[in-house]
Amino acid sequence: MTDTPSAPAARIRHLVASGLLVATILTLTVLLVVKHASADPGSATPAPTPSRPLFSAAPSPLPTAPDRGTVRVTESGYENVRDVAGEPQADWGVVVTNTSRTATAAVTLALSFLDRNGKEISAEGFYRTATLTAVPPGQRAGTGDAAYLTASTVARFRVRVAAVRWWPASTRYPTRAPLTVDHVSTAWTGKGESVPYWGSRGVGSYRNDRGDLTVSFRVTSTYPTLLTKPAATMVFRDKKGRIVGGGSDVALVGELTYPPGWSEQSVRVKYGPPHDVDVARTEVYAYPATKWSVGW
Repeated sequence: MTDTPSAPAARIRHLVASGLLVATILTLTVLLVVKHASADPGSATPAPTPSRPLFSAAPSPLPTAPDRGTVRVTESGYENVRDVAGEPQADWGVVVTNTSRTATAAVTLALSFLDRNGKEISAEGFYRTATLTAVPPGQRAGTGDAAYLTASTVARFRVRVAAVRWWPASTRYPTRAPLTVDHVSTAWTGKGESVPYWGSRGVGSYRNDRGDLTVSFRVTSTYPTLLTKPAATMVFRDKKGRIVGGGSDVALVGELTYPPGWSEQSVRVKYGPPHDVDVARTEVYAYPATKWSVGW
């Protein structure tokens, strides 16, 4: 005959068992906490932190340079030319100088083409202005283009500085030129090829007997990051050094990207230059962006 335990004794054994279970759970919890706390902190995944911006916030442009510097037109020139279809153009070029030593200049130029009577020749609005997006302190920059006009002959070309926005020195606009160009070389390509054409004579194609001018150059960038939307402009001269044309960023065909350090670049000139150009005198200017403070 087996003795049945009394109710008080059974309750005591149940409480003891429950207490042991709770103690075991607490012990395991403490051990896990201690193990986690003593683990190698380097093995844990760090909490994400926001990356620091490459450049400080873009400063606001100023109406005048802090040191009262100015932008002046130092050279300009043009030549009457004809495109592959025989339509008249005025191929022009201009060089400006930023006299400020402390600020980068974003320059807008106003262009005028005059006939023999001194009357201004009508032209589309985009042929009447030009921009230089970032001229470093104390530096020169040049641009140009080929303009289609309502008159076949230009007798005089005028250019003036219409507006300047000044960017104070910063990591984005250093006082020392952040982009330099050298090792400029040229080659004529596509000679004799048929090119499509859409002009006043309608849609068609014409033989390009001369070919297109391809310009290669080396850019050295002191910026610490890849510039994905940079620009380049050009000025063309004859054998006597006179400006006879140029190329704006929209008149040059080719994908440009400027990485840190030096890189080789190449573009094709869409229009021109004139037949009397001395390609050995081709000047190339580089810019960090196609628009002021945008895209870099």
